[in-house]
Amino acid sequence: LTLRAEKASLLGYPTWAHYAIEPRMAKTPEEVDAFLDRVGAIIKPAVNEELALFKEEFARVTKSRTKKMAPSDRYFLTERLKDKRYAFDSKELANYFEIEAVTRGLFAITAKMYGLEYRPVNEEAWHPDVKVVELWSSDTHEPIGKFFLDLHSRDNKYKHAAMFTVRTPRTLPGGERQGPMAALVCNFPRPGEPMPHDQVVTYFHEFGHVLHHLLTETELSSFAGTSVARDFVESPSQMLEEWAWN
Repeated sequence: LTLRAEKASLLGYPTWAHYAIEPRMAKTPEEVDAFLDRVGAIIKPAVNEELALFKEEFARVTKSRTKKMAPSDRYFLTERLKDKRYAFDSKELANYFEIEAVTRGLFAITAKMYGLEYRPVNEEAWHPDVKVVELWSSDTHEPIGKFFLDLHSRDNKYKHAAMFTVRTPRTLPGGERQGPMAALVCNFPRPGEPMPHDQVVTYFHEFGHVLHHLLTETELSSFAGTSVARDFVESPSQMLEEWAWN
């Protein structure tokens, strides 16, 4: 903290926050504070109402109004309240989603949005589960790039969901374009199994990073794709999440 404050001062900034936020979307700490205040004021009534419901249900389950409710209890209480108030069952909803159907829907939506064509290719990857797909422009009928779908769990595999850069696009010295490659690594259910909706949202989100990487037209690799400010890098993905709810 001391070194950060010293660095900010040497560069002419009043605080580290002013230095760190300047290249990001909000630009100033004051704008961040104002935004959080606006959001807080809007959601406070709903938060208080929902918290009261949680406390009431927690007291009913534990038969105690003095026992402390742990943050992790909210997952259990959320499902109980969804069922009691809306007759909603998350496990039942998962039966409406299946990885291959979700993939077809995701491809169809993004193909229409961005003028794309997805072409599966019979190409060996690092595991038999991995599918290789070429991305083409439906307007120019030219190849754009390639991505690898490594969607299912297995032993000793990365446990979360993420897009990894395989090759960064750039314009070569001779003028030729080096196409991008990306890998989408997740741990989703296998074909035919129910897929929880939160995983559908994750799939759309991470695929937003894939498209951000593949559709970039920047000449320099150091600025290509997801090599952008750390807040803006999530914008395409969070936008694409909305289609998982629509």
